[in-house]
Amino acid sequence: MREGDMASMWLLWTLTVALIGQVLFIYGFLPISIAGLKVTEDRPLPTSINGLRVNSDSLYRPIINKLILVVIDAMRDDFIIGPDAARHMPYLSSLIYNGRGVHFTSLVEPPTVTLPRIKAMTMGTIPNYVDVILNVIEKESNCSKENSFIGRAAAKRLNTVFYGDDTWLRLFPNSFLRFEGTSSFYVSDFNEVDNNVTRHLDHELQQDDWDVMILHYLGLDHIGHVHGPYSKLIPQKLQEMDDVIKKLFLGLKKKHHSSLLVICGDHGMKDTGGHGGATYSETHVPLLFVSPLSLDFKSHCLDLNIKDRIVNQRDLASTLSVLLGLQPPSMNLGAAIPCILRIFIPETDAYLYALHVNAWQVASLLESVHDSFKDGSYLFEEASKLHSEWIKWERDRVKYKPKMKSIGNQDELIKKIAKKYAVGITQMTSKLGESVVNFDYYAMFLGVVITWQAFMLSMLKEEVIILEYRWTKSFLLAVIMMVFHFSICFFGSSFISNSSLSRHDSFTLSTVFVLIFIVAFNAHELFCGSHLFKLSHVKEKLKVGSSPENNFLTFGTFLHIVSLFSSSFIEEEHQTWQFLFISLIILLGVKICCSIPRKDKNHMPTEEPIHFIGSVPYICNYRYQDQEPHPKPIMGEGIFTYQKKELLKFTSILLIHRFLRNYNHTGDKWGNLPDIGDWISDSENIMIRSVVMAMSLLGITFFLVKNSPIKGSNGLFIVFAALNIYAYRAAIGDVSAFDMYPSSRGSTEFFILLILMVLIMANGVYEAFKVLIHDNDKKKQNFNEGKRKYRTLEQDSSAAFVILTHEICKFWIILCSSLNRPGDVPVIFAFLFCSHTLANSVMKTGRCDVNTMPKTFIWLGMVFYFFKGNSNSLASLDLKAAYTGQNNYSVVIVGILLFCHTFSMPILALLLLFHYLAVTTSRSNNFDLRCPQKIMNAAVKSVIMTRLFPVVFYLPFIILQRHHLFIWTVFAPKLLYEAFLTLSSLFGLFLVIGLQRCLSHLAKLQRYGLIQV
Repeated sequence: MREGDMASMWLLWTLTVALIGQVLFIYGFLPISIAGLKVTEDRPLPTSINGLRVNSDSLYRPIINKLILVVIDAMRDDFIIGPDAARHMPYLSSLIYNGRGVHFTSLVEPPTVTLPRIKAMTMGTIPNYVDVILNVIEKESNCSKENSFIGRAAAKRLNTVFYGDDTWLRLFPNSFLRFEGTSSFYVSDFNEVDNNVTRHLDHELQQDDWDVMILHYLGLDHIGHVHGPYSKLIPQKLQEMDDVIKKLFLGLKKKHHSSLLVICGDHGMKDTGGHGGATYSETHVPLLFVSPLSLDFKSHCLDLNIKDRIVNQRDLASTLSVLLGLQPPSMNLGAAIPCILRIFIPETDAYLYALHVNAWQVASLLESVHDSFKDGSYLFEEASKLHSEWIKWERDRVKYKPKMKSIGNQDELIKKIAKKYAVGITQMTSKLGESVVNFDYYAMFLGVVITWQAFMLSMLKEEVIILEYRWTKSFLLAVIMMVFHFSICFFGSSFISNSSLSRHDSFTLSTVFVLIFIVAFNAHELFCGSHLFKLSHVKEKLKVGSSPENNFLTFGTFLHIVSLFSSSFIEEEHQTWQFLFISLIILLGVKICCSIPRKDKNHMPTEEPIHFIGSVPYICNYRYQDQEPHPKPIMGEGIFTYQKKELLKFTSILLIHRFLRNYNHTGDKWGNLPDIGDWISDSENIMIRSVVMAMSLLGITFFLVKNSPIKGSNGLFIVFAALNIYAYRAAIGDVSAFDMYPSSRGSTEFFILLILMVLIMANGVYEAFKVLIHDNDKKKQNFNEGKRKYRTLEQDSSAAFVILTHEICKFWIILCSSLNRPGDVPVIFAFLFCSHTLANSVMKTGRCDVNTMPKTFIWLGMVFYFFKGNSNSLASLDLKAAYTGQNNYSVVIVGILLFCHTFSMPILALLLLFHYLAVTTSRSNNFDLRCPQKIMNAAVKSVIMTRLFPVVFYLPFIILQRHHLFIWTVFAPKLLYEAFLTLSSLFGLFLVIGLQRCLSHLAKLQRYGLIQV
């Protein structure tokens, strides 16, 4: 393996190691299980309160025998209490108004996705942030029967039926008498997913063999993901849900049972339609209790203030458990809602005992975790003491009624006891909250070390990067570190012994050895032979002086790193990138215009020194067949015409930047404001949206055909691909079909598009192979004619590399255009214009160095990443794109499409970067740096260093901020996004380096006659 190939593979290895370090850090930062909280064994209900014996069997019994829990996915609180609630849900509003029910606002904790929210409602726990990932990939939960009121109901032989989101079936397998699940991830389905639930209601309401019915409707959430909360489809769906509630209420009323209907949302919906973050509309959802019984909800709940009407979502688990006569779940941290218990439990002794059981369960959990149990439970003890005094007084009153002295206002005393129990639970929950997240510091520490090692390895000089493998020494060093690891595990501090990496199963041991070997190998490469002091400097290596734009790019990179230390700047990171990018564009525009030779007094152009670093000051188009490039030097009057053109181009970039800032608002402060993209996406503007998409596809097609090094049938494939993209959107109703195209789910159109994309790539590979054959035949002809001038192997494959990089860019652009919503396709066209303008302008001036251009394109990719509406909130993920052309849910396909759509701009920026570098190096016949290999390696190194700069500082900062108020709402999502940005960079570089290696080997085989045509 040659030195250049070895260097490129080494650089790819360093980025892979960095990604491993980030994943390991996330594993330690987001523990899968709740550390510190042990599932307590079931204990009998307390038979005494503060030493005073009570009869638990008579005080704690089932209050209701029919419970229906209706979960409406993504139901916002303003859908119920907003000004249009009475019009959208008239029947439910009338029930609340007439005192047949009561409304609470349920406070949801991030992450606001379905799986952790179901856990909170059924188990009363504070779910882990890792549930964001398990929400998609977890197949079956290991939740024990004691962990949820559903499991406890099954243990008490209460029958439960379920219909709706199949997440419940994964969480609670074998827990339902009858069930049918629907996929929650196929977001393009608005009606069938709900109809599959509603069609069971008539049958179930006639049955009497169930005790609990759970219904989870998904249609509202799907509409929000696709069209947002202000779509005209929302009122229709709310009316449908109102009809369902009416049917359930009347069905319960006919049964003449002690029954309860609970309606709630699992999470809210952001104003842009997504969820997963911590905005008000995502974290405040309705919780309604409705009953056909003759209960006066108004008299018990009328005096509640606004604060008392806000409850935690986890309070639902303990409330329903008490009403069903079940012990609260063993991991429950919620407090039963006193108002609801008082309505259904009129007996004061039973009501207070139910509150005591709830607080006793939380106190038992606290006692199992903390030695200082008394520090967090004094309010519970005070409430128990008051409770016991009330019991003594009540017993004495019954026994000595004529002679009994009053102990004050009884109602006030009962409220005081209930309040102390509720506040005591809150106090104990806060204490337990310190144990809910027990970070795996050892895994986090290893993650930081590995990431920093990768960053430092990427800075080694290329002559050092010729891997001086000493496998034996690295292996011995790893063995020594493993011995040290096990010694600390057995005899050391809890830093390692409490880590999940200290387990002794085979998988953990093999994983730990691999991680330690990576650390040992990297340490050996860094420190042996004083490699640590051989860090490279690209400008010294290529002998390029420091330029203003390079200095600004370096300064801007550090400025971006500093901004990551602020939660507000992370939420509004798009503004940082927009400011940096627009400043860079102004600087480059001024520099390029100033670098053009100017006329002197005699109107003669004066020459300025030009740095030939990967480019030449020529205007030419690449052709690969018998044509030789004919450079056209910029001289004379053409200089000033060129200057005007460049000024016009950079002015156009500035105008595009200003327009796109208002195209898709993002961030926390302005993300909910109306923007141009919302206006285009409005259902009433389908004709405008159709024209915008058609014109954008036309522009993208023209760009790809005009700049393609391949002429002929390839252009026809691109036209057909653009038509197919429009046909797909017309089939699913996103754009107008002009009554000429049938409606469908678009799976056929997407399949045809994939075939066209494969044909485009196959044609590109064929044309690249023809170039290799042509170059080899030409060298043979020169040899026969006595010409000894040879090009290197890298130069042999450079022309083919230009073709293949263009074809892979073309493939990616077509894929992105199909995944993006019709209103976002103009963003892709704008990106192509800006990238082409920047590349050509920089190349024409001869100032295209391998340090400035990669950073410029990385900034371009990031600013357009936010122009598409992305942010550092999980709510900005566009799930509809993940189901493009899909009829069924597949976690692998959906995950790949979601990744491609979300990070399409950063990946496209990398692919275009190396394509433009390949073009410039293929034109430089007089530039002796073994083009394009060393230029490419230097660019890869610049990309990796720029990507890892913020990561290596952000990971230690996360450790310092682990107890920050916004750690789970701001810093944790950003940590996940940084890992996926690293993955996107690795993916882009893997494509480029893989293509380059393949072409290099093919050129070598062709040169020695091992491949014949």
